Amino acid sequence: MRDLPGVLPWFLPGLAITTVTAVAVAGRVARRLRTENWIAFLLIMSVGGVLAATITPLAGGFRGRPPPPGRCDFGRIGLAPLSHYLQFGETGLNVILFVPLGLAVGLLGRSPATARVLVAVLALPLAIEVIQSLAPMLGRGCQSRDVIDNLLGLGIGLALGVLLSVFRARRTRN
Repeated sequence: MRDLPGVLPWFLPGLAITTVTAVAVAGRVARRLRTENWIAFLLIMSVGGVLAATITPLAGGFRGRPPPPGRCDFGRIGLAPLSHYLQFGETGLNVILFVPLGLAVGLLGRSPATARVLVAVLALPLAIEVIQSLAPMLGRGCQSRDVIDNLLGLGIGLALGVLLSVFRARRTRN
């Protein structure tokens, strides 16, 4: 974590912009999605955090000659060994990054708007890798394993959000 600004120099500024945006529009998003303000805030912060961590240039991303666009590493197209997820490394961080987003979607009530949000967040990992592939000057690379790990994080967060919603609904009924 200490080296985060060195590796992802645009992450913290991106998170700051996301925070200001979330504070400004969370109420409107909440009304549109028919949810509570804090859930809309979590949703916006989660999307912004994901984009700040994955689309902003890496340190030195604009230096040197970038590789040709349109390349992707398909070295892993399934789950990694459990030990990779339990270590503090790229695999685990790719999962953790998407858990809050899945949680936020899981906390939304069932509605057509929620279904559209769910489709969008399920497409997000693939969209990120396509952007990374087509914009090699960012210093990033398209990797199929990132999509798998991101979807795993979304699934974990979604399951937690749905469970929390059920628990909250039962608590308010009793």
